[in-house]
Amino acid sequence: MGVREIESFLSHLATTGKVSAATQRQALNAIVFLYKHVLNMELSDAISLVRTKRRARLPVVMSREETQAVLHHMQGLHLLMAQSLYGAGLRLMEFVPRRVNSIDIQRGLIYVRFGKGNKDRTAPIPKTLFSKLQYQLESVGKIHAADLRDGYRIAWLPPGFARKIGSAA
Repeated sequence: MGVREIESFLSHLATTGKVSAATQRQALNAIVFLYKHVLNMELSDAISLVRTKRRARLPVVMSREETQAVLHHMQGLHLLMAQSLYGAGLRLMEFVPRRVNSIDIQRGLIYVRFGKGNKDRTAPIPKTLFSKLQYQLESVGKIHAADLRDGYRIAWLPPGFARKIGSAA
């Protein structure tokens, strides 16, 4: 089987087989692996084929009214978290593991470390949440002070950070 037959097969997958782009890529990678590691043959890098088009999927978004209705049924810390997520445009796992020092009320920013794509970024804090977040930070500070008084001196750290700077806990 030569390059022409491989191109024909992969194009057939896209046109007649109507497979997804990921399936077509997987088939191509399997063929390249077969030739390179099993048959010990080099394939020409010039394989041209009809590529399956990726479908653009629109996100499902709640309307402003739907969002307000959901927030209306929440209270306490869960309400503050939901308002922060919505108001700052954060993903759930960008907000849940926040440390106290990643919230800067004076500048009105939340520092997101290792967000989507392992990237760092900042997100604005809505002004309506300044006092609520300040109160929450003060409450957490009191709990921390009580824990220190009771002899608890170690905080959980991500494993990589704990290895790097073990005394930070």
